[in-house]
Amino acid sequence: MLFKLAAILPMLATLAIGAPLNETPTEAGLVVRSGDRQASVYSGSGCSGVTLGADRNFGCGGTCHQTSSPIFSILLVQENVGNPKPTASLFAGRNCDGEQVASAGIFAGEHSGCTNLGKGAYSYYLYYDC
Repeated sequence: MLFKLAAILPMLATLAIGAPLNETPTEAGLVVRSGDRQASVYSGSGCSGVTLGADRNFGCGGTCHQTSSPIFSILLVQENVGNPKPTASLFAGRNCDGEQVASAGIFAGEHSGCTNLGKGAYSYYLYYDC
């Protein structure tokens, strides 16, 4: 392994010392995405009370999350204000079944959103970029 590394090092040095890099600014067409997604579910309204569950950086699909106590609010947070935005579906049943009690999201131009539930939920799905 050391022999192979010794053979490659002179080539790498030549590449590093070679022609100067083109430092002209270019447009790459990159789109700002909203990372660092977070969701927290609470026992009280207004995203207060006991935190019953918390999840980070979830994607599309995922798993059903369950709580032993009823959820009465959910806080969704993202790093930037752009799309796509995280969303959630909350259910009266313990396995993301039964009545869908609420859908939660974040309003345009906002980093976070707290959604109150009129009826307690015991399970939820989190979505992002579905």
